[in-house]
Amino acid sequence: MARLIPPIPPADIPDSERRLFVKLAGEPGTEDWTVFHSLGLSSSYTGHFGEIDFVVVIPKRGVVCIEVKGGGVSQKDGVWRSKDRHGWTHELKRSPFAQARSAMFKLRKAVEERFGQNSAEAHVPFGYLVVLPDVDCPPPCPEFARGDVLDRHNLERPIAALIEKCPTLTAAMPGEGARAAFLAPINSLKSFFRPDFDRVRTAGASLKPVEDQLRALTDEQYDALDTVEINPRCVVIGPAGTGKTTLAVEYARRLAEQGKSVLLACYNKMLGAWLATRVQGMPGGRVVAGSLHKLLEDRIKVSQFADEFRKHRGHPDLFSELYPLYGAMALDEANERFDAVLIDEAQDFRSEALVAIANAWIRSVEGAQVVLFGDYSQQALYDTPKESLDIARSCLGACTVVPLTKNCRNTRRIAVQTSHLSGFASLKLHTGQPEGDAVETLFYSRSSDQGALLAKVFRKLKDDGIPADEVVVLGKYRLDNSDFSKLPTESPWQLADAAFSPSPKGIVPYSTIWAYKGLEAAVVIIVDVDTLEEGEGEALLYVAMSRARVQLYMLVHRNCRATYDRKIAKGLLKVIGQ
Repeated sequence: MARLIPPIPPADIPDSERRLFVKLAGEPGTEDWTVFHSLGLSSSYTGHFGEIDFVVVIPKRGVVCIEVKGGGVSQKDGVWRSKDRHGWTHELKRSPFAQARSAMFKLRKAVEERFGQNSAEAHVPFGYLVVLPDVDCPPPCPEFARGDVLDRHNLERPIAALIEKCPTLTAAMPGEGARAAFLAPINSLKSFFRPDFDRVRTAGASLKPVEDQLRALTDEQYDALDTVEINPRCVVIGPAGTGKTTLAVEYARRLAEQGKSVLLACYNKMLGAWLATRVQGMPGGRVVAGSLHKLLEDRIKVSQFADEFRKHRGHPDLFSELYPLYGAMALDEANERFDAVLIDEAQDFRSEALVAIANAWIRSVEGAQVVLFGDYSQQALYDTPKESLDIARSCLGACTVVPLTKNCRNTRRIAVQTSHLSGFASLKLHTGQPEGDAVETLFYSRSSDQGALLAKVFRKLKDDGIPADEVVVLGKYRLDNSDFSKLPTESPWQLADAAFSPSPKGIVPYSTIWAYKGLEAAVVIIVDVDTLEEGEGEALLYVAMSRARVQLYMLVHRNCRATYDRKIAKGLLKVIGQ
């Protein structure tokens, strides 16, 4: 599978180019290729503007410029014509071969202007091809050879060998001994042809505007807040990245401003600690936030049930049954009440017990409110997502379900890639969602190889001006059971358990994926990805990938390469409607 830039074709490209794009995206034997679609040519280099349909960069071979001509083609009296899908015939100023050849020479001239005529880049071999995806090859003539054309029959079979051995490129190749010298200049050409501007500029500075765009509330979220404000019992549902935690914090702030007392709780310990910091200093009414089990334990410890509870610490249903049971009794004893109870990550609790605790905190409070925020699309610890939601609605009684559907946490590229790899089919993006950087995937052969790869990513991020505290590493295992407890000496940063925060300067927090649920970071690096199959593999990816707001890196085992390529190709076909 070649790397295509851009990774997804524009919606308005001709169907003939779209089919070649998809073909190249899934073509075997092209793993080290880079393919640029619709590469523009500035008049500064060539005298007038131009465009090349596809530019294929092949390490140790060279560069192939491809001209795609869809529909029918004909030549009469030396004049070339094309017929489009609507039956209209268009006279061409010159043949497709003259177009491809001219584009190749213009691109070579641009390279010479940029790097110098005597540079290694200027001596990289260039060739060209014409692709006629809808018709048979025209009769060869002095203008072109059969190998200069890929016709409809060629596209039904693998085409990698036909491209890299096309006659024009082969003729430009030097002797065998000189080919190894192409790798370095080839990399320079890739950066020149279409540099990733988010890489070229200081990445640290580029995070802020993207972050600002992502943090702005969407119209859907404003509507959700309006609905929640007028309903005493609500369940706000939505997949990862739709802004449930953001809404929970914002609603707590609004209630506090009205002088009301608010409890804001969640399942995850680290998210609970983060929520506690977010509500500090909120003006108005009392706001208490944290992990629900921690909040209950604090209250059980000072109640008459403390000793009895302590005896049952090893019970298998400690979290699902005993915390709610003893917690509710402790709340009644203390007579602690709130005007509103907001529960984030509601899908991770047993629904009956969760609603019982929420009701204990609002008992006898006039106009009290309970709002659950949960991802009931793919996540639930105790029941299926649908069962968990149905039970919660039943226990709450007359409640209003408020759906959130649009991703507003991740950049467009991260959200799309998450959908492709995790099997999440209900992705919706909002207007104005920033495009962001492409997701970067690095493949490893042995688990122990990941330390060097992680150090390489750290070096790149630091060179781009991104601080360590904007980055988090997520994995399947605890840090002390992983291959990352000590990174190579050349790594600019080291790792520390995210539970011990804040991390010292130059230390990147590491967390297990499940422990980081509900949290997010500007830059996320996922390690130990050794399965992409349905079930646990997809569930882990769904949680981990959706934590990244602006940049996402993945360290994936090579055994997963075939599955990875298949899922990306399948997702791409879905995006472009095939």
